[in-house]
Amino acid sequence: MAGGLCILPPGHLLQRGRIKQSQNSIYDDYLNGVHRKIMVDTISYTGWKLVCVMPYSIFTNKMADVKQFVFVIMIIMAMMFVWINRVIAIRISKPIMKLDDSVKRYENGNEADIYVGGSSEIRHLGYSIRNSYKQNNELMKKIVWEQNERRKSELDMLQSQINPHFLYNTLDSITWMIEGERNDDAVFMISQLARLFRISLSKGHTIISIRDELQHAQSYMNIQKVRYKNKFQITFDVDSDILDCCIVKLILQPILENAINYGVREMDDCGEIIVQGRKEEDEILFTIADNGMGIPEEEIEFLLTDTQRVHKKGSGVGLVNVNNRIKILFGEKYGLHIESELDEGTTVSIRIPAIIYSEENRKKFENTSKSGCS
Repeated sequence: MAGGLCILPPGHLLQRGRIKQSQNSIYDDYLNGVHRKIMVDTISYTGWKLVCVMPYSIFTNKMADVKQFVFVIMIIMAMMFVWINRVIAIRISKPIMKLDDSVKRYENGNEADIYVGGSSEIRHLGYSIRNSYKQNNELMKKIVWEQNERRKSELDMLQSQINPHFLYNTLDSITWMIEGERNDDAVFMISQLARLFRISLSKGHTIISIRDELQHAQSYMNIQKVRYKNKFQITFDVDSDILDCCIVKLILQPILENAINYGVREMDDCGEIIVQGRKEEDEILFTIADNGMGIPEEEIEFLLTDTQRVHKKGSGVGLVNVNNRIKILFGEKYGLHIESELDEGTTVSIRIPAIIYSEENRKKFENTSKSGCS
């Protein structure tokens, strides 16, 4: 038979000698070359034996089915584990990806709208990054404000370094004219001095129009020509289309003073100073040339870098300070350039951006100390 179940009285299996006496056991049996499994269980209250006989082939087939079933269950569980892991990974990684995208947008210059979401840890990270960026922005604003204040202080300091000897000498000259009854000359000197100081003050502004800067330079040279009894000639050749452009206040006067003191004042012949101004594309180029004594070549490289080389005869502002003021207001690409040859003369070039003077542009440069639109 293929297999079956039967109940035998006590001792029956022992009488047949087929199975040893046991309580709950599994035995191997061979009948007509057929391998069988015999499973015996004892009914306790009667002593009867419950015997199950099953061909081994059926037993092994059942075991194979069980193994297959277990294998299928394991595959299903593995797939479920992968799916659950995927879902969890997405729920964790998606907020992190959004946070990363928001950080990249901020780094590219967009507004700092840092993403906050996901698990408590990711939300905490988002809040931390947002607060960090907020603090950085406040710190940068503070640094920019402090730099602007420092630059304004530097400009105020540089512009205030005018040698008082010029004023004393001018007032002395006016006194001598009045005592000598040269009243017309005295009135002329007073009017030129008044215009010079009116533009020098200019309500505390550091950016003025080229027109006003030229008037200031002309007033200064008119006073100097009287003081030095016309020992030199001054010529202003400036294109009219740049008169309404911006310029840093009081940059021509120190250069003209140096041209007088170290160029033409000691000459036996009549000295000559020529001031020219032209527009070159989006820039303005001023040149102040004299036919004076010239500057030794080894000295030229220090004139725009060494603050210790400000001459006592000059205004105290010096070429170094003029150059620094231009760079502070307009940027590093602008400033002074000096060419000189002994016994031939010196040419100082001033390069600034061509920017129309207006209240908006003036405030823009004075507040930000950067070059703006033309």
